[in-house]
Amino acid sequence: MDCYVTYFIGGFIAFNADEEVIKIKPFPNDKIVSKIISLENKKVVSEEIEIIEELEKNFDRIIIESNKKTSDYNRFENVEIQTPNLGGEVLRENLDKYLSEFDLSKEEFVENYRKISLYKMKELSKSEDKHLRISQTSRIEQSPLFRTLSLSISPMTFFLIRVEHRYELFFLLLS
Repeated sequence: MDCYVTYFIGGFIAFNADEEVIKIKPFPNDKIVSKIISLENKKVVSEEIEIIEELEKNFDRIIIESNKKTSDYNRFENVEIQTPNLGGEVLRENLDKYLSEFDLSKEEFVENYRKISLYKMKELSKSEDKHLRISQTSRIEQSPLFRTLSLSISPMTFFLIRVEHRYELFFLLLS
C-alpha cells in the first residue's frame, strides 16, 4: 500500500491512495519560516523524519513530494521521490480545507508567506550587494585611469615631502 507525503506552510501531511489524510506533522508556529527556508535549502527537517518513521511501519511505499535527492532518504528503505505527487495535488486543490487541520487561518498563512518572501528578498539583496561590491572594486582597480593615478600619486607625494623638508625654513620665514 502506498502513501503520499507533501508539505506546505503548516507542516507535513500524508494521504493514502484514496486521498484521505492519514497523518499530519505541524511545524511549531514560531518556527514555520525557518522550517520552510530549511526545506527550500534542501535540508531534511525533524518533522519530515518523524512522519516518515511513523508511516514506514504501515506502508509499503512512501512517495514524497520533495526538492531533495533520493540519497537524502537513504536511511529509509521504502521512500521514493515524486514531484508532484498525488498528496501535493490534493493539498493544493483543497488548501482552505487543510489549513484548518493545521490550525492556521488564511491571515496566518499569508503572513507566514510574507515573512518567507521578505527573508528571501533580504538574502538575494545581500548576495547582489556582495557581487556588486566585488565587481565595482575590481572594475575600478582594473581601469587605466586608476592605475595611472595610483602610479602618479606616489611620486608626487614623495616630491612634495622633499620640497617641504628642503624649504621648511623658507616657508616659516614667509609666514
